[in-house]
Amino acid sequence: MTKVFDPRSRHRTIIDYLKTLPGVLTGVAALIGATTGLVVALLR
Repeated sequence: MTKVFDPRSRHRTIIDYLKTLPGVLTGVAALIGATTGLVVALLR
């Protein structure tokens, strides 16, 4: 670890974050869908 600010490592982390984004979005969508289904079931 000679260089503290390495643009490559930062770029790598950004790419990894973008790769995990779809999974996070699907998880959030599933959570929203489940809560919406619960609310609809309770309101009926």
